[in-house]
Amino acid sequence: MDDATTKRVGEIRVRVEAATFGPWSWFGTPKEPILATTTGGKVFVIKPHRSGLNGATFWWRGGAKGYPRMIKTEECAIKEREYRNDLERIDHPDAEFIAHSRTDIPFLLEQVDALEAELKAFRDEQLERCENGNCDSTDSIYHEGCDGMFCIHGYCQDCGSHLIPETVTEGAA
Repeated sequence: MDDATTKRVGEIRVRVEAATFGPWSWFGTPKEPILATTTGGKVFVIKPHRSGLNGATFWWRGGAKGYPRMIKTEECAIKEREYRNDLERIDHPDAEFIAHSRTDIPFLLEQVDALEAELKAFRDEQLERCENGNCDSTDSIYHEGCDGMFCIHGYCQDCGSHLIPETVTEGAA
């Protein structure tokens, strides 16, 4: 991974570690949905709280793990401008985790796709080397089908077949 990717993955790890343990699921009713953990006794992550007749605000998990107290959004809100009520963000680990999830997950999936492509290219290169008799593997697996040996990359040097798990037993070279 390049430096930018390593940095981004590190930032995602920090958000994951700071957020309430999971898994999470929705509970409650349509009028009062509650996001809480599914294990460990339903620890609330987000819980709505009526704030007068004009609307609701959310409460977030706060305090020590195991005995959380709920804190109002207002207590962790970072305003866009001090004199206005517009939010810039909510300074709470679970809020940060949720807000970044829409970009973090696609980023991580792109990284998985890139690593899978890199692994496939490496395997294809190794297989080509093995098929050409240039395998430098010192480990091998016995191939019962021809009494030959599969190299560690899954190519039988004796009969030219590819590794098929049902016909292979471990053995020494």
